[in-house]
Amino acid sequence: MLKASQDREPENTHEALSLLQQAIDLAGQHPTEREYIETLAESLHLYGLLCDKLANYGAALAAYTRALDLSTSLGLPIKVALEHNHIGVIYGRLGDHLTSVQHLLEAFKIHEDLGDISRQAFILNNLGFTHVLINQHQKALYYLLKGLKLARENTDPFAVAITLDSLCHAYRGLNDYEQALACGLESIQICQQLGKHREACEYNLSVGLVYRDCGEISHALQYFEQSLKLAQKLGFRREEADVLRRLGNIYLQQEQTPLAFAYLHRALELAQAIEARHEIYKSHAELAAAYKQIRNFEKALEHYEQFHLLKEYVFNAQADMRLKSLETAHRLEQAQKEAEIYRLRNQALQREIEESKVAQAVAEHIATIDPLTGLFNRRHFFHLAEHAFTRALYDTTPLCVLMFDIDHFKLVNDTYGHLIGDQVLIAAANLIRNGLRASDILGRYGGEEFSAILPDTTIEQGHLVAERIRQAIATTPIQTKKKNITITISGGVGKIFVDDSFSTLTLNVLLDRADQALYQAKQAGRNRTFVFET
Repeated sequence: MLKASQDREPENTHEALSLLQQAIDLAGQHPTEREYIETLAESLHLYGLLCDKLANYGAALAAYTRALDLSTSLGLPIKVALEHNHIGVIYGRLGDHLTSVQHLLEAFKIHEDLGDISRQAFILNNLGFTHVLINQHQKALYYLLKGLKLARENTDPFAVAITLDSLCHAYRGLNDYEQALACGLESIQICQQLGKHREACEYNLSVGLVYRDCGEISHALQYFEQSLKLAQKLGFRREEADVLRRLGNIYLQQEQTPLAFAYLHRALELAQAIEARHEIYKSHAELAAAYKQIRNFEKALEHYEQFHLLKEYVFNAQADMRLKSLETAHRLEQAQKEAEIYRLRNQALQREIEESKVAQAVAEHIATIDPLTGLFNRRHFFHLAEHAFTRALYDTTPLCVLMFDIDHFKLVNDTYGHLIGDQVLIAAANLIRNGLRASDILGRYGGEEFSAILPDTTIEQGHLVAERIRQAIATTPIQTKKKNITITISGGVGKIFVDDSFSTLTLNVLLDRADQALYQAKQAGRNRTFVFET
C-alpha cells in the first residue's frame, strides 16, 4: 500500500493520500514493533509531502511532526534531520521565521555531525530561501552563497541548480537583475542536463519573473510560455495554474483583455480542481482587478469577495500554526496521547479524537488571533494583558504599555486601495513584533492601531523600545505589487506610577495613559513617540 501511494501520478494526489491514510492506520495498530513504527514514520512523511504539495500546510506540519517524534524514538538521525528540514520549510511558508530557522539549523547540525556535505548544501539553500520569503535578501545571500560553494565543491549538480534558483530570487529582491539572470539561466541549463523537468518548469518561471521586473516583457513571456509548456506536458497542474495566472496578469497590463481573461479563468479552474487554496485566492484577486479594469464592477465584487474569504481562511490557518509552534510542551503531550490511541487499536475512536482536535484548534484560533495580521485579537490581548497587569501590581514590578498608530493610514487606503492597505498592516505588525521580546504581549487594538504590554520594563526602557520600533518602520520600505511604500507610526508609552492605588488603577486606565501620549505624538506632528506624564 505504501509503495502504491508512491507510484501515484500528480493528478491522483488525493487517491495517494487515501492509500497513505490506510497505511498509517494499519501501521498504527502495532505501536511496539520497530518495523511497523518505521513504516508509520515513512507513511507520515509521505503524507506530509503530498499535503505540502496541495498547500495544506496544517496537515503537512502535523504529519511531519509525528514523523519527527517517531524517528527520534527510533534513533534515526538522518530521518530526524529530514523531518526538521521539512518542518522548517513549512514554518517559513507560514511566516514563522524564528521557528523555521530553529528547525533548519537543527537539521544542518545533524548533517554537519555526520559529515554529509551534500545535505548541508540543501539545508543552507532552505535557510537562505526562508530569508527570501521575509524579504531579508542580503542575509539570504550569506546562506545561499555558502551553500553554493559546498554544492560545487561536492560536485552535486542538483544542489547547485536548486541553490542557483534561490539566488535568482534573492538577487531579484535586491534589484540586481544581471546576477539574478545569470543564476537563473544556469539553474535551467543544469536541470535540462539532469532531466529534472519539474525544477526546469519552476526555474523558467523564476527567470521570467526577473525579466518581467526589469521591464523586458517579451523575454518574460518567452520563459513563462516555456514553463507553461513543461507544466502542461508533464501534468504539473499547480505549476500550470501559477504560470497561467502570471501570464494573465501580463496580458491584462498589455490590454489584451480577452487573452488575459482566458488565462486567468483557466488558472482558477485548475487551482480549484487540485484544491490549491493559495492559487485559488490569488486567481480571484487577479480576476477582481481585471473585471474592475473593464468596469464590470459586479463581477469584480464577486471575485473580490471570494478572494477575501479564502485569504482570511489561509491567514487563519497560518496564524494557527504560528500559535502552535510556541507550544512545544503541548506537542509532546499530544504525541503521548497519540501513542495511547495506537495501543487502543480503535480506528473509529482515533478519527473521533482527531476531529475533536481540529475543532478545538479552529475554536482556539477564532477566539485568539486577528485573521489579517496574525497578532492576538483585541479580546485575547485584554485577557493576557490583565494577567500581566495584575501580576505587576502584586509583585511591584515595572510594566509599560505601548500604543502605536499608523500615520495617515486612510490616505494609504484611498491612494492604493484596501488590498495594499492590508499588506501595509501586515508589514507594520511584523515590524512591531520583531522589535519586541517573546515575553511581551502584542495585539491588534483596532483598525491601524496596535498595543503591547511589556512586563518587567521601566518607562525609560519602554520608550527606547518604542523609538526603536518607530525608526525601524520609518526606514523600512514596504514592498507591494504597485510600488514600495514608506510609512511612519506614532507611539505613546504609559506606565504604573509608584503612588498608583490598587483601588483606582485598572488596565483601562493604564491603556488610556498610553493613548493620551499617542494623541500628544499625533498633535506634535506624527512620526514620534511620547511618554505619558502626570
